[in-house]
Amino acid sequence: MRKTLKITDLSFDFRAHPSSGNLVLVEDKKAINQSIKTLIFLNLKDKFYNIDNTVGINDYLFENMSIVDADKLKENIKNILMKYEPRIEVDNVYILYNETLNSITVDIVYSIIAEDELNSLTLNFGTSK
Repeated sequence: MRKTLKITDLSFDFRAHPSSGNLVLVEDKKAINQSIKTLIFLNLKDKFYNIDNTVGINDYLFENMSIVDADKLKENIKNILMKYEPRIEVDNVYILYNETLNSITVDIVYSIIAEDELNSLTLNFGTSK
Protein backbone atom coordinates (compact mmCIF):
# COMPACT_ATOMS: atom_id res chain seq x y z
CA MET A 1 0.00 0.00 0.00
CA ARG A 2 1.41 3.36 -0.99
CA LYS A 3 0.46 6.45 0.97
CA THR A 4 1.29 9.81 -0.50
CA LEU A 5 -0.80 12.13 1.62
CA LYS A 6 -2.07 12.35 5.17
CA ILE A 7 -5.77 13.07 5.55
CA THR A 8 -6.97 14.81 8.73
CA ASP A 9 -10.21 16.39 9.87
CA LEU A 10 -11.76 17.60 13.11
CA SER A 11 -13.63 15.01 15.10
CA PHE A 12 -17.34 15.79 15.29
CA ASP A 13 -17.55 15.10 19.00
CA PHE A 14 -15.27 18.14 19.58
CA ARG A 15 -13.34 16.52 22.40
CA ALA A 16 -10.24 18.26 23.67
CA HIS A 17 -6.96 16.36 23.67
CA PRO A 18 -6.16 15.56 27.34
CA SER A 19 -2.60 16.89 27.31
CA SER A 20 -2.63 19.67 24.69
CA GLY A 21 -6.20 20.95 25.02
CA ASN A 22 -6.50 21.10 21.22
CA LEU A 23 -9.42 19.53 19.41
CA VAL A 24 -8.91 15.85 18.61
CA LEU A 25 -8.30 15.05 14.94
CA VAL A 26 -9.46 12.03 12.98
CA GLU A 27 -7.07 10.76 10.34
CA ASP A 28 -7.01 8.89 7.05
CA LYS A 29 -9.86 6.39 6.63
CA LYS A 30 -11.76 7.66 9.69
CA ALA A 31 -11.68 11.23 8.30
CA ILE A 32 -13.00 10.08 4.93
CA ASN A 33 -15.74 7.94 6.53
CA GLN A 34 -16.78 10.96 8.61
CA SER A 35 -16.93 13.09 5.46
CA ILE A 36 -19.01 10.47 3.61
CA LYS A 37 -21.48 10.25 6.50
CA THR A 38 -21.81 14.04 6.57
CA LEU A 39 -22.53 14.19 2.85
CA ILE A 40 -25.10 11.37 3.01
CA PHE A 41 -26.94 12.86 6.01
CA LEU A 42 -27.26 16.37 4.51
CA ASN A 43 -30.87 17.48 4.20
CA LEU A 44 -32.39 19.92 1.75
CA LYS A 45 -32.44 22.82 4.23
CA ASP A 46 -28.90 22.26 5.55
CA LYS A 47 -27.27 24.08 2.62
CA PHE A 48 -29.31 27.01 1.37
CA TYR A 49 -29.51 27.57 -2.39
CA ASN A 50 -27.96 24.14 -3.11
CA ILE A 51 -31.00 21.93 -3.60
CA ASP A 52 -29.17 19.51 -5.89
CA ASN A 53 -26.45 18.85 -3.33
CA THR A 54 -28.29 16.43 -1.06
CA VAL A 55 -28.91 12.71 -1.17
CA GLY A 56 -32.34 12.99 0.48
CA ILE A 57 -31.97 9.77 2.47
CA ASN A 58 -34.73 10.80 4.90
CA ASP A 59 -37.23 11.05 2.02
CA TYR A 60 -36.90 7.30 1.43
CA LEU A 61 -37.37 6.07 5.00
CA PHE A 62 -41.16 6.08 5.15
CA GLU A 63 -41.87 5.21 1.52
CA ASN A 64 -42.50 1.88 -0.13
CA MET A 65 -39.14 1.57 -1.83
CA SER A 66 -39.04 0.06 -5.30
CA ILE A 67 -36.11 -0.95 -7.46
CA VAL A 68 -36.40 2.40 -9.23
CA ASP A 69 -36.18 4.26 -5.90
CA ALA A 70 -33.18 2.18 -4.83
CA ASP A 71 -31.43 2.94 -8.13
CA LYS A 72 -32.20 6.65 -7.77
CA LEU A 73 -30.85 6.65 -4.21
CA LYS A 74 -27.74 4.80 -5.36
CA GLU A 75 -27.14 7.36 -8.13
CA ASN A 76 -27.70 10.27 -5.72
CA ILE A 77 -25.09 8.83 -3.36
CA LYS A 78 -22.57 8.23 -6.16
CA ASN A 79 -23.10 11.75 -7.56
CA ILE A 80 -22.77 13.56 -4.23
CA LEU A 81 -19.58 11.64 -3.37
CA MET A 82 -18.09 12.18 -6.82
CA LYS A 83 -18.82 15.91 -6.58
CA TYR A 84 -17.80 16.63 -2.97
CA GLU A 85 -15.35 13.92 -1.94
CA PRO A 86 -12.46 14.07 -4.42
CA ARG A 87 -10.18 11.94 -2.20
CA ILE A 88 -12.09 8.76 -3.07
CA GLU A 89 -13.32 6.83 -6.05
CA VAL A 90 -16.66 5.06 -5.50
CA ASP A 91 -16.57 1.50 -6.78
CA ASN A 92 -20.11 0.50 -5.86
CA VAL A 93 -23.10 1.34 -3.67
CA TYR A 94 -25.43 -1.35 -2.35
CA ILE A 95 -28.89 -0.54 -1.01
CA LEU A 96 -30.81 -2.96 1.24
CA TYR A 97 -34.33 -1.93 2.28
CA ASN A 98 -36.17 -3.70 5.09
CA GLU A 99 -39.91 -2.92 4.93
CA THR A 100 -40.64 -4.64 8.25
CA LEU A 101 -38.20 -2.50 10.22
CA ASN A 102 -38.65 0.51 7.92
CA SER A 103 -34.90 0.83 7.55
CA ILE A 104 -32.32 1.25 4.82
CA THR A 105 -28.78 -0.11 4.86
CA VAL A 106 -26.33 1.58 2.51
CA ASP A 107 -22.99 -0.11 1.85
CA ILE A 108 -20.47 2.06 0.01
CA VAL A 109 -17.38 0.40 -1.46
CA TYR A 110 -14.69 2.92 -2.32
CA SER A 111 -10.97 3.31 -2.78
CA ILE A 112 -8.90 6.18 -1.48
CA ILE A 113 -7.10 7.84 -4.37
CA ALA A 114 -3.75 7.79 -2.52
CA GLU A 115 -4.00 4.07 -1.67
CA ASP A 116 -4.38 0.80 -3.55
CA GLU A 117 -6.92 -0.95 -1.32
CA LEU A 118 -10.72 -1.06 -1.28
CA ASN A 119 -12.61 0.27 1.73
CA SER A 120 -16.21 -0.15 2.76
CA LEU A 121 -18.59 1.92 4.86
CA THR A 122 -21.99 0.62 5.97
CA LEU A 123 -24.65 3.11 7.11
CA ASN A 124 -27.99 2.17 8.66
CA PHE A 125 -31.00 4.50 8.51
CA GLY A 126 -34.31 4.09 10.27
CA THR A 127 -35.28 1.83 13.10
CA SER A 128 -33.44 -1.32 14.04
CA LYS A 129 -34.09 -4.14 16.48
